[in-house]
Parts: sequence; structure tokens; C-alpha cells
Amino acid sequence: MLSEEKIVIIVLSDLDTITKMNLIFKNLVTPIYLHSNIDQNELLEAKKALSKNEFIKRSKSALNLKNVYTSNLNTFNHVLLNMSEPEDLYDQAFNILDYYFGGI
Repeated sequence: MLSEEKIVIIVLSDLDTITKMNLIFKNLVTPIYLHSNIDQNELLEAKKALSKNEFIKRSKSALNLKNVYTSNLNTFNHVLLNMSEPEDLYDQAFNILDYYFGGI
């Protein structure tokens, strides 16, 4: 697939796996950290919709990913901010594609 010059997007949250991908594929890999701002209303709605255990599990997972990023800044080439709004995600993602591929 990579030999066909196609863009492949793989979503990973495990730092060891991201590091291995960087080692294997070198400059073919562009790690991007997705940061999501959640306001208090969204947090309260999520808490109502989920069981206490599931809410705690998701909250810990999000905090862990943030800690992975802040402890390993040099691992990621880009950060996409405020992913809670889809239009922000698309706008920023297309800007990155433009950067690498000159406006494909």
C-alpha cells in the first residue's frame, strides 16, 4: 500500500506502538496528537449518559493520553486542537494535507 503512494491513516493511542511505527517507517509516518476541549456542560451530559465506572474509565483514558502527549512532545509532528467540533478537525486536517502534498 505504501509503495502505491497512497495516504494511510492509522489511529493509535499507545505510545509504544507509535514509537515503533516511527522507527520502522521513519519519515513516512507523521504522528498527530488530537486534542479535544470538553466544556463543563458536555462533561455533565457525558456523566449522566454513562455508568459511573464507564465515565471514570473514559476520563482516566483521556487524562492518560494527554499525559502521554505532554511527556513526549517530540514524538508528534502536529497537534490538532479542539476536536470536539467536526469542522475544526476537517479544517486542520486539510491544512496538514496541504502542507505535505501541496493542495491535493
